[in-house]
Amino acid sequence: MNHFFRFCLYSFLFFGTSLYSDGQATFIYDTRSDSIAIEHYTIHLDVRDFSSFILKGDAEVSIEPLVDGIAEIRLDLIGPAVDSVHDVNGNLLSFSNVNLGFIVNLGNVINQGDSTSIKVFYHGSTIEDPTFGGFYYSSTYAYNVGVSLDDIPHNYGKTWFPCFDNFITRSTYDLFVTTLPQHQASCGGVLLSTIVNPDLSETSHWRVNQTIPPYLISVAVADFVLVNDTFTNYLNNPIPVQHAAKSTQVNNMNASFVNLEQAFDIFENKFGPYRWDRVGYTLVPMTSGAMEHSMNIAYPIVCADGSLTYESIMAHELSHHWWGNLITCRTAEDMWINEGGASFCELIFEEEMAGRASYESQVRSQHKNLLRTCHIDDDGYWPLSGVPQTHTYGTTSYSKGADIIHTLRGYLGDALFFDGLTQLFEENQFSDVDAIEFRDDLSAITGFNLDNFFADWIFQGGWPHVSIDSLSVVPNGGQFDVSVSLKQRLVGRSNFSNAIPLTLTLRDENWNTFEQIVYSSGMSNIYTVTVPFSPTIGYLNRDELISHAVTANYVTIGTVGTKQLTHSNLTLQVQTVTDSVFVVAEHHWAAPDALLDISSGYVISPQRFWRIDGMWGTGFNTNATFRYSGSTSGSNGYLDHLLITGAEDSIVLLYRPDRSVDWTEFPTYTLTIGNPSDKNGTLNATNLLKGEYAIALKGQSLGGNETPKVEKVKIYPNPSTGMVCLTIETDVSEILITDLNGKVVSIFNMHGSEMEIDTSSWQKGTYFVAGFNKGNEVFHTKLVVL
Repeated sequence: MNHFFRFCLYSFLFFGTSLYSDGQATFIYDTRSDSIAIEHYTIHLDVRDFSSFILKGDAEVSIEPLVDGIAEIRLDLIGPAVDSVHDVNGNLLSFSNVNLGFIVNLGNVINQGDSTSIKVFYHGSTIEDPTFGGFYYSSTYAYNVGVSLDDIPHNYGKTWFPCFDNFITRSTYDLFVTTLPQHQASCGGVLLSTIVNPDLSETSHWRVNQTIPPYLISVAVADFVLVNDTFTNYLNNPIPVQHAAKSTQVNNMNASFVNLEQAFDIFENKFGPYRWDRVGYTLVPMTSGAMEHSMNIAYPIVCADGSLTYESIMAHELSHHWWGNLITCRTAEDMWINEGGASFCELIFEEEMAGRASYESQVRSQHKNLLRTCHIDDDGYWPLSGVPQTHTYGTTSYSKGADIIHTLRGYLGDALFFDGLTQLFEENQFSDVDAIEFRDDLSAITGFNLDNFFADWIFQGGWPHVSIDSLSVVPNGGQFDVSVSLKQRLVGRSNFSNAIPLTLTLRDENWNTFEQIVYSSGMSNIYTVTVPFSPTIGYLNRDELISHAVTANYVTIGTVGTKQLTHSNLTLQVQTVTDSVFVVAEHHWAAPDALLDISSGYVISPQRFWRIDGMWGTGFNTNATFRYSGSTSGSNGYLDHLLITGAEDSIVLLYRPDRSVDWTEFPTYTLTIGNPSDKNGTLNATNLLKGEYAIALKGQSLGGNETPKVEKVKIYPNPSTGMVCLTIETDVSEILITDLNGKVVSIFNMHGSEMEIDTSSWQKGTYFVAGFNKGNEVFHTKLVVL
């Protein structure tokens, strides 16, 4: 059946929506959990058929009503068919098959305070997702993977036992698994006993004492051996460790897991105690990914190859016992809590094992890749909270989730961040949460109001972009007042952020340095600081604690030669240097300011620009290579694909020393095309100057990249002495008016196609009127005030 049809029917039958008064979330959830709690499952499985691959089982489902008048229960099961259903006294109950499961008539009405159970007998072939998930049954292995990447809903507990297959209902479990004599079961929880049956088959009894949703319970059967160990927790108490692997795989597994106990210690130290009865991994022939089943992680054999190549995966899966298993996202739309958190823990593991510099290097590389392709990978700039279920397990939830949690760390600082999360896990252990609760609980715990953070980073997609628009210095006695004009651009989003904390660095030619946190709010604001010297350069986010849409290199150069500035997508060829110099090279992943002279014939990049600054004088001379790429593949793909859609011979390098002047073609550069059909090449500038650089196209036939013509915008009267009427024939959400020096005069929100502006109090002169839609400039024109 078509996945979309199945999902729509499923939601119509028993799904509801989760609504919040602040409008931040409207996600589908399983309303069955509002009326019925499933306290416990006792599951008997017969996993002996390794020829026709038929799974046999029965499941006793212990039910507790949460409301009065419960007469039936709907359970999920796909693959195996239901043979019969019995009540607690063994009497047959009627049932009917429906999409994705079956409905059981309980035979009587039960109310709050009552409890009962039913037993379901079933057998049949099992279901596998084409990509990932389901119950895998082959001649050598039988094991489940609790989520599907492709199917919607994603939960796949229902592929091997009847359940409420959602993220909300949490239960305890007893598993009795009957296997062939040569096989061993490995399940979630702890192994209580194993008995040998008269036919020499074996039945092992496993118990999960902690409550978990059905997608986290697990079973695996093969000719495993169990490998036992003990870790010591933060209270110096023993924690049992039990892994399962084939005997030929044990040595490699042990070698690849040599740092597992250190990962355990790291996560306990950062996020609080391990609250589970056991640590465990089972090696299975998965072809992609791993699965965080509680206490029994399904781990790919290929990742336990005797090396440490894949130990970040090992750490990721273990960390789910905090992020995902201990607190679980309520709906798939908040999968960032599970997968973003575990992906962030990969970075924490790296930081503790290899040092802060290694952590920062990984964050930096990941962030750059996200800015380039996250929206390509997931077909849009999605908010972390609200990723469509077609992309639940995509780049946004995983890598961007980790990147934004890193930014949360930057907002809070390490002490509040880690102590706050530890307390959050403590207060919400063994329960489901959504982004709203996560925000409110962490705010209450830390005393730090996270409304702005969640509004800016969790509840809207894309990225904020903050840059220094201008910097002015005024002497103040023996000190200097420095006014820093901050400008925000929007990348894939429609709302400006508030109170983004960024480290401002100011330096002078003597290398004196001053740093202070400044806060960017809205499209434009000015921040003033007092420093003991007169700075000549300023830059933001040197410590990269905030993952906005800028990547940069800050380098001290004392020798000639080639310098690869990877994060600014720039290469320097230093020709002369008489003393050490300092270079700031910023790559801005946002549209640059538009050309003031619309008649110039240039179409400037809508995607990116560079800012080059630093402390150097006449003794320093360097060339620079700016790479362009209009391709949609490879490591440079999607850099300029919106600009470069055709021939490359019209590509030019534009330059301006600062925002107070218009873009012009850089006077000394060469275009190197290489292969004329691959849309890749370089712009090679000699005698690099401080200022901003952008790629553009020059010519009359530039395709669909032009800024909307001024004819689409009418300002009258112009020149003006008072009221001005602005009429716009294109989509615009904000109007920004600046003077000739780039100073912001007014910012308006645009509603409709017309507005009036009162200029009577303005100084005489020329102004620039720019229109923005979702942060992208869509027009600009001049206004003269007399």
